[in-house]
Amino acid sequence: MVIEMLKRFEVKNFKNFKENFVFDLTDTKNYDFNKECVKDGMVSKGIIYGPNGCGKSNLGHAIFDIKNHIFDNNVWDRASKNYLNADSNANVAKFCYMFTFGKNTLLYKCSKSSPTKVIYEELLINNEQVLYIDRDISDTATVNLEGAETLNKDLSTNKEISLLKYVLNNTVLINNTVNQTFDHFLTFIKRCVQVESVNHNFNEYNQQKISDLIITYDFAGFKNFIKELGIKDQLTTYEVEGKKRLAIQYTDRKVDFFQVASTGTISFCYLYTAFVILNYHIESKEGYDSSINPTFIFIDEFDAFYHFKAAKAIVKKLKEINAQVILTTHNTSIMSNDLLRPDCYFVMENDDIKPTFRYTEKELRKAHNIEKLFRGGVFSNE
Repeated sequence: MVIEMLKRFEVKNFKNFKENFVFDLTDTKNYDFNKECVKDGMVSKGIIYGPNGCGKSNLGHAIFDIKNHIFDNNVWDRASKNYLNADSNANVAKFCYMFTFGKNTLLYKCSKSSPTKVIYEELLINNEQVLYIDRDISDTATVNLEGAETLNKDLSTNKEISLLKYVLNNTVLINNTVNQTFDHFLTFIKRCVQVESVNHNFNEYNQQKISDLIITYDFAGFKNFIKELGIKDQLTTYEVEGKKRLAIQYTDRKVDFFQVASTGTISFCYLYTAFVILNYHIESKEGYDSSINPTFIFIDEFDAFYHFKAAKAIVKKLKEINAQVILTTHNTSIMSNDLLRPDCYFVMENDDIKPTFRYTEKELRKAHNIEKLFRGGVFSNE
């Protein structure tokens, strides 16, 4: 299987990130446990801790900012307001992404004055520049991709459009290694998924959609899963206007699942459906389109409504899926080497983020209680 992952991300002058902030997913060690959490030296499954206000949510917004100017992403209010750092006089936010796609590396840099207005862009594949524009200097772009030779490089009449988006919408590229990597990059970004505190509006349409997926593909698995969490309700189904729905079986009657389930139960029902069923359980089913699978998932405050046992169970399930997953939480009970490893737990503070092993010269082994070390202040710059 080809490894496609975000290796490193940098941001500056975006929201609370006044100075250059680096999130390095290659800062790993050769631990001999939970090896599935790191692939080719890059963190595949990670959890971020940090005090309120340190910027965990904004880090998610920063990483996903790229979708706003390539795919007309619906920008959340919290992501678009106060876009530039209030203490800085700089008029652009700067972003830098480094990816690996199999044996190929891709570096993308951009500067933006708003969620959709791009001033500067540069794209390098295997250290060779393939796209470049700096609108502070010229509206003429550089495009070194086979198949784009006749593309109009003058973007003076398209001052608002991203060069990436412009090339995507106006070229049919030749099938070669560079162009394949470029395509992998765009597909990766398109399939990134961001969830901010799982507190969704479960309207009738979403409830039916979730019921359909669970009943069709993994009813038995989901039923066993909620039992593992200690939920004693008897899960069953009932029919409404010819469509089956999830229900809870009581002594003499069935009640719609979404009418009686707790906020926490509905939240991990959503996560289980979106990221476990779609990405793991039905990949091998005939007719399943694997192109809808997420590539990178960022869930802020993922366990805001969960009992600690439910949070652990969700992390275990997310570890099984074929996607890079980053979570944020304040729940130290899941900071355990039984779930992840010291290079996959990150501590974010004082405009910095590092894996836990970087805070101590002690060799952290599987037997160490890293939650106790964290609570004791070992993983801190203070």
